[in-house]
Amino acid sequence: IRFKVNKGWSKALLLFLCFQVNFQPKSLSLQRTLNIKNEKEVIDITNDPNYVVSKGDVSLENIELSVNENELVINSKKRDAETINDLQKLKSLIEKHDGLEDDLINNIKENHNIISIGYSEALLKLNDKNEIVPVTKQELLSKSSLGEPQKYGKLTLYTFVDSAVSGNQRFTVGYSDAKWSGFDGFNVETAPYVGEDFISITIPSRYTILNNYFWGSYATSGIGNPTGRLTEVSQNLLIYAFDELTKLPGINATTYTNSIRIAARASTNNLTPTTEMYSSQYIHTYSKLNLSPSISSGGSIDWGIGSSDEAWKLSSYCTTNF
Repeated sequence: IRFKVNKGWSKALLLFLCFQVNFQPKSLSLQRTLNIKNEKEVIDITNDPNYVVSKGDVSLENIELSVNENELVINSKKRDAETINDLQKLKSLIEKHDGLEDDLINNIKENHNIISIGYSEALLKLNDKNEIVPVTKQELLSKSSLGEPQKYGKLTLYTFVDSAVSGNQRFTVGYSDAKWSGFDGFNVETAPYVGEDFISITIPSRYTILNNYFWGSYATSGIGNPTGRLTEVSQNLLIYAFDELTKLPGINATTYTNSIRIAARASTNNLTPTTEMYSSQYIHTYSKLNLSPSISSGGSIDWGIGSSDEAWKLSSYCTTNF
C-alpha cells in the first residue's frame, strides 16, 4: 500500500494540532448502545483519547445553502451568536474536509434539504501486519519530535439529515457517508485482507423506514461501482456490508472504495418538535471475520464479533430539534 507522505516534523505536528480542534456535539444521551457477543467489543476509536480523531456536528437550521454557477453559496438566516457559531463551524468543516462542498452541492441540486451534519475523521496507517489501524497521539508526537516522514490515510464518516413536512406527515432521510482518502492503491501481494466492512445508519425511533439506498465508488474509475449487501433492517436502523477492495482486471493490483453512502427514508405522523439523534457507524475489519450483525428487540446492534483485535469502529452523530 502507498500513502501520500507528509514530510518533516512541522507538518506532522500541525496535523496533530488540527485534529485537536473538536466541535463538541450538543448534549444528548446516546439512544443506541452496542451489545457484542461473548462480551467482546469492537474497538471504538471515536471517543478514545488515545487516538487522533476529530469529531463534531453543526446545525444548518438557520443557514441557507444555494448553488450559483456550480459554486456553493452560504448565508445565515439569523445573526444570533448560535447561528454565527454554526456558520463558522460549517465553513471550517468545508475547508478541512475534501469533498464535503461537492456533497452539499449535489444534495442541493437533487432538492435535498440538509439541516444537520455530524462528522468524525480518523488518522490511519498501515502497521507491520499489513492492517489499516488508527494512529495514536503518542505515536504522532513521537514521529514529529524525531522529524521522521510518516505515511497516513484518513477515514471520514458523515451523518447527514434531510427533513420536510408534507400534510400531516414529517419525512426524513438519514445518510451515512464514509470517505477514505490518502491512499494510492495496493498490489495483490501486499493488499490488506479483501473482506467485508460494515456501515449503518440509525434514525429516531418515532420514524418508520420506507426506503433504503446504497451508493459507492472506487478510487479507480471505469471498473463499475461497489455492491452493498443489506444485512439488517428494522423500523429505524439499516446495516449494509460491502467489499472494501476489488481486484483490477488484467493486472496484479487492487483498488479500494473511496466513498460509501447509505440512506434511510422514513416518515412519522408525530409532528411534535423533539430533540433527537441520528447516528452512523463504520466497522473496518482486517482479519478473515465472519460477522453476522443483528438488531436486538431493543433496537441495539450486535456486531457478532469474537475478538476486539479484528476490527475497529468509527461513529458520527448529530442532533436535531423539529
